[in-house]
Amino acid sequence: GPVVLSPAARIMELGYKKTKYLLIVCTKGCFESISMIRWLIQAYHFAQHCRIVPIIADEEFYVPGTAADFHNLAHSPNVLSMESKTESDSVASNSSSLTYHAVIKALFSQIASRFSARYSSESTLKGKAAGY
Repeated sequence: GPVVLSPAARIMELGYKKTKYLLIVCTKGCFESISMIRWLIQAYHFAQHCRIVPIIADEEFYVPGTAADFHNLAHSPNVLSMESKTESDSVASNSSSLTYHAVIKALFSQIASRFSARYSSESTLKGKAAGY
C-alpha cells in the first residue's frame, strides 16, 4: 500500500519491484527542504523503475518553467551544502546540483495543463480537457 516518507527515509528502501509511482506533493518552498532534495536526488536513480508524479497541493506553489528557475533551484544553499559532503555519502555527491537540476526539469517540463483550482470553474477545466 501507500507509504508516506519520513524526513530520514530513503526512497531506495521502498524496493523498486513494489513501487510503481512516487507522488511528489508540491507546496510553497518544498524544493528548498533538505528532505525533499535528498528524496528527489534518490528518485533520479529510482525513476527508471517507476513513474514520478508531481501533485501541486498549494495555490502558492510556483511551478518552475524557465532555465533560470531550474538553475536557481539546483544552486540553492541546501543543494550546494549537500555537495560539500563526502563521496562516501551515497545520497550526496559532487553532482548533486546537476542531478537535482535534471530531476526538477524532468518533473515540470511536460505539465499537460496549468490551472488554478481556486479560480477555475468546472466548465473551464472541461474546456481544457477537451483540447487534449
